[in-house]
Amino acid sequence: MVEWLAGNRIRGTNAERTTTTGIGNEVGGWKEIGRKTVGTAGKTIDVSGLDNKRYYMILTDAQVTGGTMQMNHRIGTGSYENSGYSHRRSDNGGTDQLVNTANEMAMENLTSAYPRFTVSYLSNTAGKEKLNIGTLVADDSGAPERSQCVNKWTGTTDVNQIQAVTEATGNFAVGAEIVILGWDEDDTHTENFWEELTSADVTSSNIDVSFTAKKYLMVQYQCELAVYNNNNFGIRFNGGTSGYSRRFSQNGVAISPANNQDKISFIYSGNKKIFGTAFIINNASKNKLLMSDQVGEENSVGAGYAPFRWEFAGKSTLQDQITSIQLLDTVSNLTSGHIKVWGHD
Repeated sequence: MVEWLAGNRIRGTNAERTTTTGIGNEVGGWKEIGRKTVGTAGKTIDVSGLDNKRYYMILTDAQVTGGTMQMNHRIGTGSYENSGYSHRRSDNGGTDQLVNTANEMAMENLTSAYPRFTVSYLSNTAGKEKLNIGTLVADDSGAPERSQCVNKWTGTTDVNQIQAVTEATGNFAVGAEIVILGWDEDDTHTENFWEELTSADVTSSNIDVSFTAKKYLMVQYQCELAVYNNNNFGIRFNGGTSGYSRRFSQNGVAISPANNQDKISFIYSGNKKIFGTAFIINNASKNKLLMSDQVGEENSVGAGYAPFRWEFAGKSTLQDQITSIQLLDTVSNLTSGHIKVWGHD
């Protein structure tokens, strides 16, 4: 039987829920609650009047014009706060940099004239200091750069505005944007930002999926390889076999970047079972930027063998929008695996 819970939520089987008047199969999830696209180049992108949510997910498409960029965020509760921040940050897998007094939430300490893409999360718990975790990938002439950061703001008032700001000589170009998603445990909407585009299992030796192009992509994958290998497992877009590069860390150690690859490789040391989540900025007529967090089974199975971890930044020089993805091992086969792709414009 259907049981009604607080916040107009229901508990029951799929069959019971779909026969309940006025209630769809899916409620809640990440909902777009704010967006600002740049119409005139400038130093900031501002989104205000946000609905009060327990959690925010922040997507920033930071296109650059007129110089270099170092992109960070500020938050506000009626006006943007320029004090009370502290952060810990690592650029390109380097040693953590600790800043106890800052005037913004750090996303990077890189400075270049290339576009950036960030995904970050903000905890907006009422009456508590605000915590943030984020990843940035920046285009470059060779392999992309990456930055990982955690931030704190000492304010305890609910956040209702978020700003992207550049501290260097350049500006946010026309078309750059920031998108704010919100989530609450009591949400009952059906306006989920992340639309499932496709999913598939291994067929033959690879996983291949096609879908309608979207600007923002989220990809989750799980694969088992036929043999332990180095550098052979990876991802390709639209069937392309050139124009890829990567930069990443393995178990907290930065690995030398690789350019002019036939795919974005997702393994460095030999591993066999892989699970990861990637985000991709999929703008037309621009290089594609990817960030991924991944875990892999160590060479020996069973108890006593901790898994490997990787943090990736990847790039493809493909100028068409991505409409197909392939996961493959260029030496042996995938024995099992699954991929699911979500997207939104």
